Amino acid sequence: VEGFTLRDAVIGISFTGLWSEARNNIIYDVEVGISAFGAEGWIEGNRISNPSDRGVQGNGASLWLDENVIEGAAQGVDLVASNARILGGELLDNVRGVSLQDSFANLAEVRFEGNQTAVMLSLGDVAVQGNQFVDNIVGIYLVDSPARVLDNNFEANGYAMVTEFSTPVVTANHFHGSTIEAISEGIGSAS
Repeated sequence: VEGFTLRDAVIGISFTGLWSEARNNIIYDVEVGISAFGAEGWIEGNRISNPSDRGVQGNGASLWLDENVIEGAAQGVDLVASNARILGGELLDNVRGVSLQDSFANLAEVRFEGNQTAVMLSLGDVAVQGNQFVDNIVGIYLVDSPARVLDNNFEANGYAMVTEFSTPVVTANHFHGSTIEAISEGIGSAS
């Protein structure tokens, strides 16, 4: 699906099968922008605005998300038991920018701005590298996560990082102007 404007639907685009692509679409005023259950695909250059639930959702999916803008969602990207690469783009003014549960993913070169929680990770194997976290209430929230958090820039967040029962590797990040740079709670947590 390429170059369409989609609106006023429950699901803007649904991925099924072995390979699907959604490129350069404008999707707004839907419940879910793009849905992928057990599917593989490439989601590139889309603008998803004001979905009432999720910008992109996936369960058991393998997805490349490149240079998308997702704004005003309850959850910008919500993936469970999935494999993903999220590269570039922006997640703006969402309740939760990215939520990854029991997933394997790489988040790189993404701008997270104005979200309540920019990134929430639980279980799985995730690298968060080279991203911009600006003016979020919480930059990264880790729950039972061994994530690798490398070379990110945190500017003016309420809490740059919060960890619960997590053992992340946190290296070469830049923290400026956050109210609290890191909180670590629970047995085994490290910051």
